[in-house]
Amino acid sequence: CLTHSLHPSSRKKETIAQPIQNITVKDRPEIKVKISKKIVREHLSDLDENKSSGLMGLHPRVSKELAEVISEPLHHIFQKSWSTGELPEDWKRADVVPIFKKG
Repeated sequence: CLTHSLHPSSRKKETIAQPIQNITVKDRPEIKVKISKKIVREHLSDLDENKSSGLMGLHPRVSKELAEVISEPLHHIFQKSWSTGELPEDWKRADVVPIFKKG
C-alpha cells in the first residue's frame, strides 16, 4: 500500500555517522594556505550591511568601515589558527535562533 510505505513508522531508521574525535594538527595532511591581509580586507569590505550583528556584536557596517584597520589583527588570528589547528573559544560558540515562517 502506498500510504503505508510513506508513513514515518514504516521507514527504516538511518544511521547517523558519529563525529571523529581527537584529531590533531599532526593527523591532517599538510596544506599550505596563505591568507593575505588583502583577502581579509576585501571580504570585510564585501560584508552585507543588511545582515545582523555577529557573535562579537559588531554590525557588518562597522566591520566594513573598519576593514582597513581590523584586517591586520584578523589576518594574524586566521594565520595562527590555520597553523596550529586551533580556533579561538568564542568562535566555537553560536547563538542559534529558530525563525518560524508561515506554513
